[in-house]
Amino acid sequence: MSKELLRLENVSKSFGGIRALNNVNLIIKEGEKLAIIGPNGAGKTTLFNAISGVFGLDSGRIFYMGRDITKLPPFKRKYLGISRAFQIPRPFAGMTVLDNVVVGALFSRDIKDIMEARVRAEEILSLVGLHSKKDELAVNLTSPEKKLLELARALAPKPKLLLLDEIVAGIPPAEVDKIMGLVVRISEQENISVVALVEHVMRVLKYVERAVFLHEGRVMMDDTPDKVLNSEVVKDIYLGKVYE
Repeated sequence: MSKELLRLENVSKSFGGIRALNNVNLIIKEGEKLAIIGPNGAGKTTLFNAISGVFGLDSGRIFYMGRDITKLPPFKRKYLGISRAFQIPRPFAGMTVLDNVVVGALFSRDIKDIMEARVRAEEILSLVGLHSKKDELAVNLTSPEKKLLELARALAPKPKLLLLDEIVAGIPPAEVDKIMGLVVRISEQENISVVALVEHVMRVLKYVERAVFLHEGRVMMDDTPDKVLNSEVVKDIYLGKVYE
């Protein structure tokens, strides 16, 4: 049975009079692939920001590998193995593809110097299919290639938990399958837990084992993707809007 990796206990966060997260309880296990779904304003991005440490909580606690990380800043969480890939890639445009990934690798506790970081970067670029572009400036990559670079940078520090923040938004279905196929293969190879934030690209759900439906800052459902998608509450609140 898989060990618990991350636990959120009664996590709440408000902005002004809006409660973005409302007593969220969530457990993520080692090696698990999970999707967070819900309509605009459901609290999905706030949840990711809470896990990655972008801001403090109003109440509740977050545990990672049994350690209370509620007050740890983002860079320390990344060093511990929590990594995030964003919807809009923001690589260091004037640096090469390889050097972008080297920077990511330097956040790993297991990588001791720049030479080890370079070896890891070369390895990850090969896995995501960008090794032939390693000496190109990041600014010259195509949009799908920048998505792959964003993924490579997030994978470089050997994370235990990978947060995919709408990384496949705005790309063709074939590219979605390519990226998610890579994510699954690498996550299984390196025993990485994957949490994918899903807004409109429901195709992602075929790559995960579990789906959490978030609405108005609350966890409304937590089950297999099929059961979540076929529930009346999800159909009424979410799926009608997605497919309008």
